[in-house]
Formats: sequence, structure tokens, C-alpha cells
Amino acid sequence: MDYHVIAGGVSVSTGFVIGLLYIREVLRGDTKPHVFTWLVWALLMSIAAAVSFAGGAIIGALVLAAGAALNFIITGLALRYGERNITRSDWAMFLSALAIIPIWVMTKEPLTAAVLVTSIDLLGCVPTFRKGWLRPHEESAKVFALFAVTNVFTVLSVTPYNFVTGLYPTMCFAMDLLLATMLLARRRAVAASA
Repeated sequence: MDYHVIAGGVSVSTGFVIGLLYIREVLRGDTKPHVFTWLVWALLMSIAAAVSFAGGAIIGALVLAAGAALNFIITGLALRYGERNITRSDWAMFLSALAIIPIWVMTKEPLTAAVLVTSIDLLGCVPTFRKGWLRPHEESAKVFALFAVTNVFTVLSVTPYNFVTGLYPTMCFAMDLLLATMLLARRRAVAASA
């Protein structure tokens, strides 16, 4: 069996388990997700699932649809248990991400599509990053570190790997790692100043 297939299977299965772990942390009150981040991620996965279905990639589409459903569940939980302090910059990032989505869906050029989807994801992450910087104990460094590890397998599953195919999963790895590292560093800084 090709290592790309194994890496993809590891990525999908561990990503789903980590998503469930995040949900458990939210329900226990340990984590307060930012609704804008999770809604953007849910929308991206939904669109990717629809595109995959339309393109005949049924297995991949089902995986994306399951991930989108998990992200929508977290979005719903964020509405009830999540971040309450929504800032103007959060709204700006959220609305910018939403504004780019139709352009991404309509673009036919693969490099442009890769850059746009990566930009949407990054804009969606900004509200969680801002909240994590201010209140690092309200976000899960462990979950984002585990997502970073999972994204290593996602990157390994990409074939052929080039700028177009690798940009988005590589950025996801980098952002998850940066977010987890920032949360841990900020926790130490907050503890030291207390």
C-alpha cells in the first residue's frame, strides 16, 4: 500500500478523534471556542466536500463532509459556550473570509484557488489567535498541537506535492503549531506576571 494512502488514513482518523477531544473540552468548560473561526472552517470543509462530490471523489467527499459536520457542531457549541467578546477586528476578519469564499469557489485557476483557500483559513484563525493571546487558558494548546501532528500526515498524503497541492495543508500545519506554541508561551508569561 502506498504511504500516501496510509498517511491520509492516519490524518483523517486522528483528526476526527482530536475534534471529539476538543468537543469534550468545550463541554467541560475548559475551552471557549471562537464562533467565527469554527464557522469559517466548517464552511470551507462543506464547500470542499461539495466540490469533491461533484468531481466524483466520493470517499474524499464523505471524509470532508464528516469533518464539516464536526466543525458545525463545534460552531454550535461556540454559540453557547464560546467566546463572548467579539471585537471589530474579529468581525473584519470574519467578513473578509466570507467575502473571499465566492471568489475561491468561482476561480478556475488552481494556484489562485490554493492561495484563496489558504487566505480564508488564515483570516478565520485570527479571532482564535487574538483570543488565545489575551486568554491563553481558554483555548486548547494540546488540541492544536495534536492537529499540527495530524497535519504532518495530511501533508505526507498529498501526491503530487507541489506549491498548489501543498500550500493549504502545509499552512494548516504551520498555523496549528504556531497557535499551540503561542498558547503555551502566553500561559507561561501570564503565570510569571501573576
